[in-house]
Amino acid sequence: MAKSKRNIKNQSKWLETIYKIVKEVNSNLGLKHCLKSIIENTVKLLNVERASLMVLDKQAKELKIECATGISQQVINTTRVKVGQGVSGWVAKTGKPLLINDISKDKRFRPREKGKYYNKSLLSVPLKAKGVVIGVLNVNNKKARQVFTKDDLELLSALANEASIAVFNARLYNELFNANERLKELDRLKSDFVANVSHELGTPLATCRYFTSLMLKDSDSLIKQQHREYLQLMDSNIERLTHLINNLLSLSRIESGRFELRRSLITTASLVSDVLRNFEGLFGEKQIIVENKISNELSQVYADPERIIEVFTNLIGNAIKFSPKNSRVTLNADVISKYISSDFERKYLRVSIADTGKGIASENLERIFDKFEQLDKDIPQKERGTGLGLSICREILKLHKGEIWVQSELGKGSTFYFSLPIFSDDEYFSERLSDEIKRAQFNRIPLSLVILAIEDYEKINAQFSHDELLNILFQVEIIAKKTVRRPNDIVVRFKKGEILAILADTNKDGAYVLARRVQDALQEVEFKTPQGIIKLSFRIGVVTYPDDVPNETEILRQADKILSKKEAK
Repeated sequence: MAKSKRNIKNQSKWLETIYKIVKEVNSNLGLKHCLKSIIENTVKLLNVERASLMVLDKQAKELKIECATGISQQVINTTRVKVGQGVSGWVAKTGKPLLINDISKDKRFRPREKGKYYNKSLLSVPLKAKGVVIGVLNVNNKKARQVFTKDDLELLSALANEASIAVFNARLYNELFNANERLKELDRLKSDFVANVSHELGTPLATCRYFTSLMLKDSDSLIKQQHREYLQLMDSNIERLTHLINNLLSLSRIESGRFELRRSLITTASLVSDVLRNFEGLFGEKQIIVENKISNELSQVYADPERIIEVFTNLIGNAIKFSPKNSRVTLNADVISKYISSDFERKYLRVSIADTGKGIASENLERIFDKFEQLDKDIPQKERGTGLGLSICREILKLHKGEIWVQSELGKGSTFYFSLPIFSDDEYFSERLSDEIKRAQFNRIPLSLVILAIEDYEKINAQFSHDELLNILFQVEIIAKKTVRRPNDIVVRFKKGEILAILADTNKDGAYVLARRVQDALQEVEFKTPQGIIKLSFRIGVVTYPDDVPNETEILRQADKILSKKEAK
């Protein structure tokens, strides 16, 4: 009865230890940590002095010790066992566990350290993953000087079965990690190559185009008509090649993460007007009617104007290219809402560019956004695109947290849509802060967040109507912008307008000087309202990156702490 209780107690202890080992090794994908944990817990569980975990090298078809205890470092470094040779090699070849009661009578055993084996008993079990041996786990020298039992063998086999999964996952993770790092390096080399080639080609192409344009400006008496046609063809091809190089360079920068956005609040209607002016000649040449229905009243978006112009240029250029003579191109925009999650809805500015061309087959609607994809095979070679324009548009819009898609029907034309998020005041502030931190990191300069919070804001909010309050806040922002003086200092409102934030390229001392100057200017002003004249008071606070905080999240957290206090810091 006592023996039965002891066995139950031992089994419970074994199961608990195995569970602990499995939990630990599976919680860490580092191979060395994984193997070390297996060995340490094996020694503890079986109460042995010597244990080794050998991993199989498939190419060399041999085992080497990856982790061990009770064995000299020299033996660990030099031991190599061919599959089929010795005890470990036999286990690796057969995939069967082995219990040896007397190693002196087993021809497979080859001692590597004389005098270290005071116990003739030994256990060796395979580590398998998906039925394939990936290693061998060996133990000997039981501290109690006892011979290993079948229970010990079963226990070690159970442990090896669980541990092998962790070893397999760890090795797979390492292989994937190394492969990913190699891919990153290859991608970097590719991007550098494209950038270098683009740079090297850009200068001679610019020179060629310059001299070609000079010759084309000469009078007909100096250049024959046929030669003039050759020069015009050269000029056209130089322009096309330059466009291709610029597109390759842009795409390479985007894919390598070195594509910097310089965002600001922009009005889409004004950008479209500028782009359309550049296409007036082409519209006139093909007698295409342009309907621009994009209203000036639409919400502003926070975007890089140069990149959005690039998107418009690509899409309008394609609309012209694929539209027949005497057709129509229509531009429109509206505001739509999308649920980002079950409880969060975001507004987007949706822009559409519709043509009345031949359309796109349904099976090609997704392909057209792939790199180098060209569906315009029937268009003359000189008029074809590079196959990169739509891919670049997609990547630019991804960087802006927007999307691009197309609806089309053969014979009825195509409508390309793209969307850009419309940020609330708080979201705009967060995006702007993120951009400024990246700029500060790149230029290695401090960035200070200067906060001016209106005292008794709740009381003022209750006193005035929504429009009256907005007018007061607008006046506050105008005064602050005039007071900061430096063009790089950015003034924005957030927290429903009650907070005025200034992002300034200065250290903490300079930021406090700026904060007090703006605070004094605002507190001197009397704001006229329908209910009379009021004066506002402000509390100030300063958070400086990187002196006070290491990132954007901490800046906002510190700002909230400052704003929660009744007195200035």
